[in-house]
Amino acid sequence: MAKVRNAVIFAAGKGTRMTPLTHYVPKPLITVNDESMIERNIKHLQEIGINDITVVVGYMKDQFNLIKEKYNVKLIENDLYDEANNIYSYVVSKNAFGDTLYIEGDLYIEKNIFPEIIKIIENSEDSICFTEKCTKHKSEWVFDTNNKGYVVKHHNEKDAYNQNIWIGILYLNKKLANEAKEKVDAWFNQQGNKQQYFETFLWTLENKMRLEAISSNLIKELDNFQDLINIDHHYANHASTLLFTPGPIK
Repeated sequence: MAKVRNAVIFAAGKGTRMTPLTHYVPKPLITVNDESMIERNIKHLQEIGINDITVVVGYMKDQFNLIKEKYNVKLIENDLYDEANNIYSYVVSKNAFGDTLYIEGDLYIEKNIFPEIIKIIENSEDSICFTEKCTKHKSEWVFDTNNKGYVVKHHNEKDAYNQNIWIGILYLNKKLANEAKEKVDAWFNQQGNKQQYFETFLWTLENKMRLEAISSNLIKELDNFQDLINIDHHYANHASTLLFTPGPIK
């Protein structure tokens, strides 16, 4: 029976598609329904007893110091956040992984789905890539699996309706984490790989991740300002945007 030892949250990116807000605050610290996304998710984790939490920071890193003090989390700096993709967040935090829950920093999780996730992990010995069924006709990252249900790659699908999509939550057991730790530096230094996603690297490993679906429509990834408005309607009239913008909004 597997057990989650800790959690790692990647929160180093600039979030350029969420401007003007991200000119003045890192994307994971954007307030959604009166609470920042990352605080909400840290609380979800602590509610189920996961208190060993590491946050990888980069863009406006100092703004996470309050989170560090308030929730007793660890911070690791990604100093290449403006040059490399989130694969480098893994390079700098690789020693934190092993029986670890990985969470993207820009997820808005409406209801605490981690009890459901922990139950799946505890009933398996595998590393796991969590997914949900896409309920809309839209572009999403979907998975290709082998005949045993293990992920071999993911790709962008123009219409991902009713397909299993990427939701930004993984579980890395010790075996996979050890292999990843041994191989990531060489992989990162290969031409073109600095701009790759962390998960793209994971699909190259001999140890594979099993795909497991969880309840749909509880996780919202904020890719742009319209996504934020859809979740928190008070942004629609620009009232909150004024807090982050030096000039008038028309």
